Amino acid sequence: MRILQLYGESFVLTDFNVIKQNLLALIDLHDKHELFQKGLFHFNLKSNFVTVLFELLYSGRVNLLSEDIEELLFSLTENHGQEFFMRPVLTYLESHLTPDVYGRVSSKLELKNDLTSFRLNLRDVINDAKYFTHQIA
Repeated sequence: MRILQLYGESFVLTDFNVIKQNLLALIDLHDKHELFQKGLFHFNLKSNFVTVLFELLYSGRVNLLSEDIEELLFSLTENHGQEFFMRPVLTYLESHLTPDVYGRVSSKLELKNDLTSFRLNLRDVINDAKYFTHQIA
């Protein structure tokens, strides 16, 4: 479990190459061993990974990896539904947005059943959050 925690912690670093390497390694681990369905990961680390990966998308620090991150987030939510995706994302948005912007943006967040719709909804929510935040500022 400590190794997986270190993966998560590496996503807050500023080194693009480290983030890319660890993101691809995490995807590979999931593909080979269905990591996200394991009880240890699911109950202890999943919401932390959702939060960190969402923060990476929201910050725009690694835009070149956004499709990989979106796919990884979709994989994290595939078998466990809204509870394990919506709660950490809404908590993140609530702590980073004004109540007015949060109200506008949070109502648009939906868990979609296919990757394309999931990806588009995630991008819309992030873009709206950034737009309304800059419009109010």
